[in-house]
Amino acid sequence: MKKLLICLLCLGLWTGCSPKKDTPTTAAQTYLKEAKEKVNEASQEVLNQFTGTSDFTIPNDLIKKLSDFSFTIANEKITDTTATVDVTFTAYDFGKAFKATFPSAFAYSLNESLSGTDQETISQEVQKMFIDGFNMAEKDFTTTLTLSLHQDENKKWVVDDNQDLQNIISGNLVNTVKELNDSFNPQ
Repeated sequence: MKKLLICLLCLGLWTGCSPKKDTPTTAAQTYLKEAKEKVNEASQEVLNQFTGTSDFTIPNDLIKKLSDFSFTIANEKITDTTATVDVTFTAYDFGKAFKATFPSAFAYSLNESLSGTDQETISQEVQKMFIDGFNMAEKDFTTTLTLSLHQDENKKWVVDDNQDLQNIISGNLVNTVKELNDSFNPQ
């Protein structure tokens, strides 16, 4: 009887310590946790694309804010080898901060250019203005996104590419910059 209890106890501990089952939800959680860790390089890439240069760097305190997004996953739906999960994100609203900062940064840049101020001085001040604006951002950007997944050849769940995810993680900054850019370059 004692041996049976020990065997059952060991079996219970073994199953409790076994790896989590691969599900669309766990795959999405892993994917998003890895995305949090890669925010630095992805954010720098977006900044380089926007400015057309790699001269600007993102301060560490701002990187921490960028990676400080939270998410909850719900409504897992599986159909054969495809699935969806709904992910509700909360992030700092860098899009709103950008919109609030842009008019004064643009006006400063224009005025200083007309006054003959050198471009490097203007760039440094404009960068400081945006960083100050981003530091004032509130963590109040909330949205829900449906992520699609598929099973690979090893039956592991994989998150499909999603163009909206970069914007959401950036706190709506990607779409805000795109909208602003489009307003200056109408089709």
